[in-house]
Amino acid sequence: MKRNVLIFTLHMTCFMTVIAQPQFPFTANPANPVLEHGAPGSWDAAGMISPNIIFDDGTYYLFYTGFETSGQGAIGYATSSDGYDFTKVTVSDPVFAHDGTGFDAWLVSDPVIIKDGNQWVMYYGARQVAGPGPGPSIGIATATDLAGPWVRQDDPILTVGSAGEWDSQFITPTSVITTDTALLMYYAGGASLTGNWYVG
Repeated sequence: MKRNVLIFTLHMTCFMTVIAQPQFPFTANPANPVLEHGAPGSWDAAGMISPNIIFDDGTYYLFYTGFETSGQGAIGYATSSDGYDFTKVTVSDPVFAHDGTGFDAWLVSDPVIIKDGNQWVMYYGARQVAGPGPGPSIGIATATDLAGPWVRQDDPILTVGSAGEWDSQFITPTSVITTDTALLMYYAGGASLTGNWYVG
């Protein structure tokens, strides 16, 4: 009897392991792209990167970084009821933008959003001056609604490492995970934009 139970247990374990695996290969959505950059002259005319999906109350919110032709970056979003057909909400203006002052005067990018009680919290990459790639700081903004208004904190919550360290030139958030005892932030960083990128 014990042998039969052991065999059944091993069989079910293997079976559950197989069905729990992602089924590859992925198939591209024939309706791609689900979102495109804005028209010439718009705040996201030069391109868009770093999509981040939030699902809340039956709606998918796709937050992303958009760029002006000057290279300045801001954050916008689109919505969808099915996760495939998105409508851009922030056509005329981004939902969260650089304001010309402080550590994020030039660039806000790479939004990572979580819910904390009754408010939304956005972690974002920031740059004070013009330049390519991610900046040297990560900031935080909060809102009671995903549509904003988003209220920024005056100072960054994380900055690059010291000279010679692996993240001495740039950092930008990739995900934030809530545990029983803490918030864990994973972020991309490096000592050179043209060199290796790492996760911290």
